[in-house]
Amino acid sequence: DYVEAYYNLGNALQICNRFDDAVIIYELAIDLKPNDADIHNNLGNAKRKCGNLVEALDSYKQASELKPHNTEILCNIGAVYQEIGNLDEAILNYERAISISPDNAKAYNNLGTAFKNKCRPEDAVKSYSRAIELCHDYAEAHNNLGISLQSLNRLDKAITSYRMAITINPHYAEAYYNCGNALNKQTKIDEALICFKEATALKPDYAEAHNLKGATLEAQGK
Repeated sequence: DYVEAYYNLGNALQICNRFDDAVIIYELAIDLKPNDADIHNNLGNAKRKCGNLVEALDSYKQASELKPHNTEILCNIGAVYQEIGNLDEAILNYERAISISPDNAKAYNNLGTAFKNKCRPEDAVKSYSRAIELCHDYAEAHNNLGISLQSLNRLDKAITSYRMAITINPHYAEAYYNCGNALNKQTKIDEALICFKEATALKPDYAEAHNLKGATLEAQGK
């Protein structure tokens, strides 16, 4: 079965980060089986990794026409719209995914990020909170919730969310950085510096963490 062989090869090439080659292989598979939604979806994934967002969106839409109730595909469409700045369409597609699968934590997390980017922090908090209700150990959602809470100046709750993200994933450099940032705003300097140190240890090229750590130390005269 050439279609299955091409499909599997395309998947293997994506795992190896050979996205341009994966696009070529998926297109060969589609020539043989043009009505396969999974191939169109994976072709969209590969095109997106190549930075070809318009072409990726076209592939996802073709996949969605073939499988209109597939929430993964709807979330992929939403993600591309979000990347190109069309937040209304992103929100619409995430909400479609949720209407089909109300227990989809990833869709709620993505919806929260779209709301956050649209400067609707209260809606973002609700979406992230729902994602966490559905998946308690969703570290990314805890971190994202913290970011939205911090934007609302609810620093204590934001720090609690960041710390929960770190508890779930002790290697989450961004959560350490965000926690340090919030602690710094509360003038809890020593605790903030510990977080910045952890962030830069986990991610040595983390420029923002290095810069904020340096600025914090300079402000303390250290």
